[in-house]
Amino acid sequence: MGQEKTVNRLNGFWIPESIDWKEGSFETFCFLDSGFMKIASSQVRVAKDSISYFSEPGFIVNAGSFQTHENYITISHRVLYRFIGIVGENLPGDLITDTLWLKNKKDHTVSFSYQLTKYVQTSKINFESRERLKSIATHYLANP
Repeated sequence: MGQEKTVNRLNGFWIPESIDWKEGSFETFCFLDSGFMKIASSQVRVAKDSISYFSEPGFIVNAGSFQTHENYITISHRVLYRFIGIVGENLPGDLITDTLWLKNKKDHTVSFSYQLTKYVQTSKINFESRERLKSIATHYLANP
């Protein structure tokens, strides 16, 4: 599997495969050709097939770059925005490097694991939230 093919398959939004909707707080990854964003926020399922994102309270944005390898992706990112500040923290934060472990499936789809959580690509984000997330990603990737 070539790097370009993997990058194209990553483009879009990724959420945990299993979500506790009562809590509604999880991290979402957004991969674009120009980089990636990881956003932690509160979400709700407004319909069986639609996820709506809220930017407050507790909204945290990490953004950076990624590099694909055969079975994993390395991500380099930093905290760029935190709704609730931490005393003594300067933003943008220090560079963090993590690994996402890829799993290719027989049906040619891909998933990855990050911090013991399996992430899958989704199209269930409602239109308004998808546009808001794209706007946030474009802003933070252009202004790191």
